[in-house]
Amino acid sequence: MEIKYGTHKGQKRANNQDYASVFTNLAGYNLAILADGMGGHSGGDVASCMVVEMLGRAWEVTNFDSRLGVEAWFAKNIEEANEKVYAAGQEDDALYGMGSTLVATALFDDVFVIGNVGDSRAYMIADNDMWQITEDHTMVNELLKAGIISENEAANHPSKNMLSRSIGMPPRDLRMDIKTMPNINSGYIMICSDGLTNMVGEPLILEIICDKFSVEEKVIELIEAANAAGGHDNITVMIIKFDR
Repeated sequence: MEIKYGTHKGQKRANNQDYASVFTNLAGYNLAILADGMGGHSGGDVASCMVVEMLGRAWEVTNFDSRLGVEAWFAKNIEEANEKVYAAGQEDDALYGMGSTLVATALFDDVFVIGNVGDSRAYMIADNDMWQITEDHTMVNELLKAGIISENEAANHPSKNMLSRSIGMPPRDLRMDIKTMPNINSGYIMICSDGLTNMVGEPLILEIICDKFSVEEKVIELIEAANAAGGHDNITVMIIKFDR
């Protein structure tokens, strides 16, 4: 398994509110995390960093060597991170209302456990195909699922990035998706902020990932493609390669 990631503030943003990292637990298994912060001034920076570092440091002291108990661990620790981000936003006027998306995946020999809140995404890529394995927690996606708008209307909706769920909500309101999926023998997981997917279509993403670049070069090429298309937001990409 190989993991590479990169981030860029984009062409239109003054600072980068995305944050990503990889943490290893006591049994040698990795947790890959990406967060896209939101909030005025420094709020988004603080929220995304808090989420990633709190979840990652909690992972480092675990002994998990299989999926057993990991979904419950995710639920507990994401809830705790949400409570702390929400409290910090309430206590400091400069951070009021800050929040963050989250995608985190714990990687084992045969499966991975993934949790997400918000509209940062995870994809599987194998056999020259790609499919989204997380669901966008946005108001527009809720309208799409209810059949109120079409996929074309959703793609071009002016409020398509308005979140229905995020880290930093009042604790009683937090809902998250957590699931376990089988690894693939040869292929990739890609997790990313919406600064990539709002700028680069899935056909080009698939072309770059399936091309004969190294994993690090794939990350760089995807970020450059998003910037070439306008770079309207922060861009963060993490690619996990399976080769067994």
